[in-house]
Parts: sequence; C-alpha cells; structure tokens
Amino acid sequence: MCRLRRIHGSFVGVVSIRNAVGLSVAAVLAAPIAAVPAVASAAPEGQSLAAGFAAARTAAGEPVGVAIAPGGGRAGTVLGDEAGGSAWSTMKVPMAVAALQRFGRSVQADVSAAIVHSDNDAAERLWVKLGRGSQAAASVQKVLRAGGDGATVVDPVQGWGDTAWTNANASNFAAGLACVPQGQAVLALMKGVDATQQWGAASLPGAAVKGGWMPTSGDEKDKDGAYFVRQIAVVQTGRGQTAIAMSTTAKSYTAGTQALDRIGAWLRANQSKLPAGHC
Repeated sequence: MCRLRRIHGSFVGVVSIRNAVGLSVAAVLAAPIAAVPAVASAAPEGQSLAAGFAAARTAAGEPVGVAIAPGGGRAGTVLGDEAGGSAWSTMKVPMAVAALQRFGRSVQADVSAAIVHSDNDAAERLWVKLGRGSQAAASVQKVLRAGGDGATVVDPVQGWGDTAWTNANASNFAAGLACVPQGQAVLALMKGVDATQQWGAASLPGAAVKGGWMPTSGDEKDKDGAYFVRQIAVVQTGRGQTAIAMSTTAKSYTAGTQALDRIGAWLRANQSKLPAGHC
C-alpha cells in the first residue's frame, strides 16, 4: 500500500509497495538533477527567446527554468537555471490520460478532480485502478512515450509524484498531448483548473495548465519553508500549439508562484516568438 500526505495539491508517497524491479529504478531516480545554464536550441526562435530571457530571470527573483516546444514534436528551447525535478502533481496529466484510455467514462469524476482540483485521493484511486506499482507505472509511461517524452521512467515504487521529470522532457510530452487518444479531453480540464493553479503560464490566452508543488524539506507541515514549484502548459495560438514546462526552487510557495508568474508574463509578452506547431 502507499500512504499519501497532502501538500497543497501535491503528494509524497511513503513506500510500502514491494517491487524488486522498481527498487533499482527508484535508486537511480533518487539522484538529484543538476541545474543547467541558459541554453537555446539552434532554431531561430530559440535564439531570439534566449536573448530576451535574462531580464525575465532577474525579475523572477528565484532560480527558474523553462522549456518551450512546438506542438507536434520538433525540438524546442531550454532556458534558465533549473532542469526540473520531481513531477509531483504535474504527473497527474499522463496518468489521467492513461486512466481514460483504459476505463473511459467510469473514471471521469476522479480524472476531473485530479486535474481541476489537484485532488490527491482521486489521483491515488486512478493509480490503484491502473494496477499500482510497475503495472501502473508502465501505463503512465506508455502515455509519456506516445506524447513525445522518450526518456522519463515512471517510478513504480515511490509513486508517480516522485518520478524525476525534466522540464525538457515534460515540454516534449506536452507538445504531443493533443495528439494522444484522450489527450484533448484532459487538455479541456486543464483549461478550467481551480484558483490554486492559476499562475505561471495560466495568464496566456487559451492556456491549459497543471501545477505541482512540494516543500523541499519533504515535511508537509513546513508551509513556511522553501518550495519546489512547477507547471506544464499547452497554449493554443493561430500558428498552432506551444508546450511549456517551467519550474523554480523558491524560498516559499508564494515566492515560487510569483517567480513563475514573472516567467508567464514574459512568455505572454513574447507569444508571437514562441515556437508553435500541430500534430
């Protein structure tokens, strides 16, 4: 069984699932993800975005990282000081897709609660229904691959939230989400998330978003300490879709969402420069 602790819509899984294969995977994923300097793709829009990102990073006031990819799968742009970290509640997106693909309307209520309200109990019910452990992990990982993330390994022991997910891989998945069966249904829910997730890229017109957050101490009672805050988003434009994944490690939850708001404002101001594409 896996106990969950509520932390502002994210969760911490306390291990008691026995899976001999998953233990070695979890050990690898436990290693921290190193921060990376600002890097742009060779694409012209990537170079243009990189040139203007420094001011947004300074305005954020916290270390931030963002990956931006065009819909349909062409290589995107990675910028900033953070490569990403644990998926936390952003992994509810591929899990919701996997559940809808397999069980259809019978899981609609839990899918809606998991995405719109970031309900951890609903997400855990989906995980259990998918088979828990390695079986559930394989189902979610299959969705990641279909969306365009060819590298992320879903943690079958610690659980979906503890899965290491880089911003680059998360944006690659988001870029193909609309192309995956049931992806459009989940994107529709992401366009109506509640107020706890209305930050970052949510300020862009027509944005579909899902956030995840967690105290860096791992203590659910540490509401005034440092937080890791992240978000994935898909934005519909006249030129196609743009996928975004961003994250920060900030001195508090509020500082984290405010930092990502700054990046969201920069993205909105540069929306005409963002790479876009179709399935």
